[in-house]
Order: sequence, then C-alpha cells, then structure tokens
Amino acid sequence: MDLKKLFIGIDSGGTNCRIGLGGNSGKIIHSDNFESVHYSQAGAKAFAAHISKIINGFCGV
Repeated sequence: MDLKKLFIGIDSGGTNCRIGLGGNSGKIIHSDNFESVHYSQAGAKAFAAHISKIINGFCGV
C-alpha cells in the first residue's frame, strides 16, 4: 500500500472523537471512537497533544 495515498480524517465532537483512515479510493479502511477533548476548554497545546496521542496509537506508533 502506498502510504502517500492515505489520509486520516478526524471528527472531534462534544461526546467523542472519531478517527478514520482512508485510501485514495475515498473509502474508509478503518475507523474508531476515542474520548473527546474540547479545544475551547483544554487549549491548543493540550488538544494537539491529545489528538497526536490518539493518531499515534491509531497508527500503531
């Protein structure tokens, strides 16, 4: 699989955070739900750290 043709989509809402891994065909390969963190309440640094941790775990890093 060509990793340059993959994308990650994030929907961070009020009750959960859903992340999907998609391919160049536009189809979702894998998705999962995670605990949400509110940007407006946590601030940019905490929000970015939380999302980074989720993405790394999601990708197996």
